[in-house]
Amino acid sequence: MPEVTYTGGGHYRVGGHGFDPGTTHDVDDELASYLEDHDDFTIDDEAVGDNVVDEEAEALPFNPENKTNAEIEDRVQDIDGAETLRALRNLEEDQKDRDGSKSAITGRLDELED
Repeated sequence: MPEVTYTGGGHYRVGGHGFDPGTTHDVDDELASYLEDHDDFTIDDEAVGDNVVDEEAEALPFNPENKTNAEIEDRVQDIDGAETLRALRNLEEDQKDRDGSKSAITGRLDELED
């Protein structure tokens, strides 16, 4: 599955994915082809291995995969780094992609950015 990184500024939403500057998502071939024509995205057609997710999870304060939505909501309240929160949200999307978890992380991120 191609990996797409947003290099533009501001928030961009396309194909069910929300992109903030520097965020990366695995997308289907059709969306990757569409985004390839946009200057604000870089495309990596190599499949992302599990080891990348494991390495990213080890660098974060916790792995969302092993937490409930309520636990994630509680844990993110102690995180003051926007980049850490973005990385947690990306990892959640890569692992279980639960709306409740992503909402909790995004809510804390919004609090910090206000």
